[in-house]
Amino acid sequence: MKIKHHFTLPPVIIERISSNDSTLYLSADELTLSKNQQNLIVRYTTPTFLAPDRIRFKYRLLGFDNEWVESGARREAIFTNLPSGNYTFEVTSSYEGDPNNAAYASFNIVKEPKLLEMWWLRGLAIVLGLIIVYGIFKWRLRQVRLQQLYLEKEVATRTGELEAEKRITEAQKEKLLQLDHEKSRFFANVSHEFRTPLTLILSPLRDLQYSASANNLSQYAKNQIDTGLKNATRLQRLVEQLLDIARMEAKQLPLKLQLLEINEYIRDLAESFIGLAEVEHINFKISIASERLIMRYDPEQMDKIVVNLLSNAFKFTPAGGEVNLVLSCEKELVVISVVDTGKGLETKSLEHLFDRFFQVEKSELQPGSGIGLAIVKELTQLHDGEIEVKSEIGIGTKFTLSFPLVERLESDETERKTKNQKLIPLESIKEPQAGETEVVIHDTPYGATQKKTILVVDDNPDIRNYIVDHLKRDYVLLQAQSGFKALRKMKNHLPDLIISDIMMPDGDGLELLKSIRDEPEFAFLPVILLTAKAEVNDKLEGLKIGADEYLTKPFDILELKIRVSNIFAARMRLRNHFIGTSYSENVKVKALSVNVPSQDSEFVSKLGDEIHQNFTDESFSVEKLATLMGQSRSNLYRKVMTLTGESPSETLKRIRLEHAAQLLIQNAGSISEIAYASGFSSISHFSKSFKTAYGVSPTVYSQKK
Repeated sequence: MKIKHHFTLPPVIIERISSNDSTLYLSADELTLSKNQQNLIVRYTTPTFLAPDRIRFKYRLLGFDNEWVESGARREAIFTNLPSGNYTFEVTSSYEGDPNNAAYASFNIVKEPKLLEMWWLRGLAIVLGLIIVYGIFKWRLRQVRLQQLYLEKEVATRTGELEAEKRITEAQKEKLLQLDHEKSRFFANVSHEFRTPLTLILSPLRDLQYSASANNLSQYAKNQIDTGLKNATRLQRLVEQLLDIARMEAKQLPLKLQLLEINEYIRDLAESFIGLAEVEHINFKISIASERLIMRYDPEQMDKIVVNLLSNAFKFTPAGGEVNLVLSCEKELVVISVVDTGKGLETKSLEHLFDRFFQVEKSELQPGSGIGLAIVKELTQLHDGEIEVKSEIGIGTKFTLSFPLVERLESDETERKTKNQKLIPLESIKEPQAGETEVVIHDTPYGATQKKTILVVDDNPDIRNYIVDHLKRDYVLLQAQSGFKALRKMKNHLPDLIISDIMMPDGDGLELLKSIRDEPEFAFLPVILLTAKAEVNDKLEGLKIGADEYLTKPFDILELKIRVSNIFAARMRLRNHFIGTSYSENVKVKALSVNVPSQDSEFVSKLGDEIHQNFTDESFSVEKLATLMGQSRSNLYRKVMTLTGESPSETLKRIRLEHAAQLLIQNAGSISEIAYASGFSSISHFSKSFKTAYGVSPTVYSQKK
């Protein structure tokens, strides 16, 4: 027979309630649990014989778990760890979960609280806890106050003692500082007094040493002159160091910090020691980082740091030893290391190595003043740098300088970093652009027989007269007292060469040199700088702006005469060979064969080949030419000007114009066709440049020829 699902089940019956193995009974549908009865088991059933195995139960304990628990055919509910409170137990039964025939039963449960669960007991515990915490706090506060009073008394006593000691120490400090300042002032005054006599000693001695009358002197007299020159030069270096010490102590040595590349600067300083290394038979290694390292430094003072360290390294390294200079970048720092394989220093000497006037040993074979390393340390600290020294007896010594790195570059970006600085680095020398209209200077060829004109610029009339007296036999001499007056004189009397002092009122020599290089009318003129600044970096400063030669005072007049003669001779040879056939009908760029060093000859030959192969390409620029020549634009400009008397853009434009002139003679096409075939992208620029060079327009030139 088929059972119908919609019949009503009998009510659910609570069979048994137990806790802790004890049976409990309901009283008016309510069950009371004692405080120890935490577990509860409720058994229930539905009295029916119609498929009892298909009856399904679910239950819940409101107040403990409000969700229904599906128990299926199981007829038992178990609860553990019941907290105190009021609950309602509910249970339902249904045939296979059908709510239409469900039966329901429920009863209330009251669980008595434990003693610790009484609210009043909890409140009492909280109050007692607060009282205990407050008592501990008050006791600790009293202890701290007592300790504070004791410490204040001790501090007051100790402070009085320290103030008394401080007054004594400050008095001693002031006395020592006063003595130190007096000493430095004395050295400074003596040093300044030495400079003028030194100039008057060195110049006549050198003049006498190389004059014709010196050949009549005995060997003894010549040796005495050499000894005097050697010691006067040494005294001059010592004077400069003493002046530096005095300026640093008086806080009158402000750094002229500039954002510059350090790589080539360090390389130039290091290479100046190559000759000394060869003479002393010392293996000198130079390692410069491939990345372009940019940092803020004063070139004049950085020169003193590096040169001092290298000088010491060579001084204490025996023949057959090794000196290494390394420039690297480590953890955003520019690191300069000078390592030698000398006999090394003892640990006790390292502690005082940077003290003024401290010397490890006194020796006539290794003379020194003991202030070089003191200057190195103070100048390094002024650059926000650090210096470390490590040394071992029998192994050698290593000095390590570290300075903050501003930027590292992979390409020629330094120009943008330094274009506004007074000191113009190599990368920022401006060259006329290939497309600009340039002034063509038709000066007298260097092969002419007339005398060359030299302009001497110096504010000291004795120096001017000294130079004029020695050069007037071979050259026409002009004089000017300042850079400003020199520029005015050059507009009326264009010289062939300029000899200028640097330190002058009303426009110094560097400003004059920059003005000359910036003015197309004068940019080609060779310039020799004279100065009392003998530091390597001062020389670099002048050379970077564009000086052809750099001589320090007191200078050797014979050396000056030779340098002047060499400049004119080189200009004459290169001008005759490279420009002598300008604007002829069969001009072409070819390798030069001139009496210059082989490296320069190869350079000029390659320059001619590259221009000849590419000048018809209108996109071929000085930048591309520099790349093909393996040079930066500024280096190419300076070198081509030195060797040929023309800038790269002038040379490129001249060759293009000569090619165009040949095509015009041959009537090879229209003006526009010839312009484009000669590498010009603008017809107006071509016509203007052609007229400037040849005096007539391209059309008139083709008809005239």
